[in-house]
Amino acid sequence: MVEDKGLTVFPNTLGVKLGSKWTVMYGIPVGENPRKELTCIRKVPTHLIKKDESVFEYSTNADPYHNTIYPLIHGAPRNDAEVPLGVSCELLLEYANWLLKDIPRDVGIVFCLPMIKFKEGLFALKDTLGLLEHGKKIGIEFIGEAWAAALSAMPIREALRKQVLSLNFGSSTLESVFFSGLDLIDQAVWTFGGSDIDRRLVNAFEQATRGLTATESQARAIKERYNHGTNEDIPAELTRKGALSQEKISGDTIKEVVDWYIVEVANRVRDFLDFARTKSTESRTAINAFQIEGEGYLALVGGMMNMPGFSEAVYKELVKSGGISKRVEMVSPDDGVIAPAIGAWKAANILEEERKEQGVANWSNIE
Repeated sequence: MVEDKGLTVFPNTLGVKLGSKWTVMYGIPVGENPRKELTCIRKVPTHLIKKDESVFEYSTNADPYHNTIYPLIHGAPRNDAEVPLGVSCELLLEYANWLLKDIPRDVGIVFCLPMIKFKEGLFALKDTLGLLEHGKKIGIEFIGEAWAAALSAMPIREALRKQVLSLNFGSSTLESVFFSGLDLIDQAVWTFGGSDIDRRLVNAFEQATRGLTATESQARAIKERYNHGTNEDIPAELTRKGALSQEKISGDTIKEVVDWYIVEVANRVRDFLDFARTKSTESRTAINAFQIEGEGYLALVGGMMNMPGFSEAVYKELVKSGGISKRVEMVSPDDGVIAPAIGAWKAANILEEERKEQGVANWSNIE
C-alpha cells in the first residue's frame, strides 16, 4: 500500500472487494494477512434420503466440484437460468456471513461496487449486504471499485487535487473512470477482460504446437507468469494426445495475444476520452488538462496488474495512441487483486474520523 500520511487509521474499519471470482478484505480486524477467497458456494447433502437438508461449503473448499455456484457475475448478484436473482442474493448473504464470521460486528465496512449497467443487480447487492449484522452499529457504505483501487495506489490528497483516469482490469470486464477531484466526469465499462486473453491464448497454444491442448485456467496461469518486459519462454505442463506433457511456450506466442489486447484497450480508452470531452465545458476542460497538459494520474489497477511488465506496456501504448499525454504520471498498486479493498479501507477510515469528530452514532448520520 502507498503510504498516506494524511490518513488516520482506526482499528474498527474494513474495506471489502466482493468479486465475481475473488473476494478480498483489508483492515486491522482481518489480521496480518488479507483474505483472498473464491466467491463460490457448494450445497452438500447431509442425509441419504432427505434431499432438502444441506450444509454449505465455501470458496476453495467448494471450487473443485461440478455443482459449485458463483452467486455474482460481473460483481453483482446474477439473474439467469442457472441462478435466479433471489437465489443469488440468498447465496450472497450466506457467503458474506461466512466471510465475516471471525470479524467483530462493531466495525464500519466500505464495500466496492462494480461499474455495470445491470442496475437491478446493484440494487439487490446493496439491499442484501444491508441485511448483515456486521456494520449495523457503525455503518455500511459503498464506493466504486475502479475509484477505490486508484485510491490504493496514491495518497488521497493527490487523488483529489488533479485529474485521475482509473482503468480497472478484471477477469470479465474493463472499467474506465475519469475523475477531476471529487467530480465524476465520465465512466464506461466493457465486457473485455483478462478472460479474453485466456481464450485467445488457448487457440494460440494449439496452433503454435500441433497436438497440444490447454484449458482456459492453464492459459491464465501461464499468462500470470509471463513477463511482458523480458518476453521469456514459459515452461508449462499441458496435455498432448491425452497425456500430460512438459512443454515450453514461446514468449512470442504469448506476446502476440497480449499486445493485441493492449492495442484494443488503448483504442477504447482514447475513444472514451474523446467522447467524454464533448459532453460539457467542464468535461472538455478537465480532459484537455489531462490529455494535453498532462495534469493528472493514470491509475492502472485490477488483477492483471500482477502480470510483470503489463502496466508499463499499457501506459506506453496509451501515450503512443494519443490517449494520454506522456507527462501523465502512471501509478499502479503492488497487488492489483487487493487494491480495491485497500482503497475502500481508506474511505472507511475517513468516514470513521468524520463520525467521531461530529459525535454521531452511525456513518449515515454524518452531515
